[in-house]
Amino acid sequence: MPVSNDIKISRESRQGSIQEPIFKKPQVRSSRLRAIVVIAIAAVIVLGIAGLALKRFVFLKQTSNIFIGDEGESYYAVFLTNGQVYFGHLYDRESEYPFLCDIYYLRLNQSLHQQKEGEVTVLDKPELALIKLGTELHGPIDEMRINRDHILFIETLREDSKVVEAIKQYKKQAVGD
Repeated sequence: MPVSNDIKISRESRQGSIQEPIFKKPQVRSSRLRAIVVIAIAAVIVLGIAGLALKRFVFLKQTSNIFIGDEGESYYAVFLTNGQVYFGHLYDRESEYPFLCDIYYLRLNQSLHQQKEGEVTVLDKPELALIKLGTELHGPIDEMRINRDHILFIETLREDSKVVEAIKQYKKQAVGD
């Protein structure tokens, strides 16, 4: 039997092409599911930001505990990230820039002597000297604001510490002069 090249359309296929698409419930569920996913993602982002803010707040509260003591009455040793240590009365401890006044620092004093060209010998035993801020060539005033980010740690000095005793001795000599 020969096959005809004519295309015949059956009724079933014509009826199938005429019918309009019917919306099915899975499509409605998928749009609801998308809305739930978007809301969940937004909630996670908001909670993440709130968590970071809370962590920062708690961290700042914990780091501010290093500044415990009688403000302005005690002497403090303030250790900085550049290796320098300053001694003095500490104020405004909770701020970004704590304030130090009546400031002293340590300097290593060594006497050197040149014997021959190129040869240097140390004459005296090295000693630490307590220097009052303000006696330097550039003449700074006796107060300093220190960026809190550059403070490694702070120690409250006892009244019988060698540094506090040296400060008291310096003040007695300054009054006597």
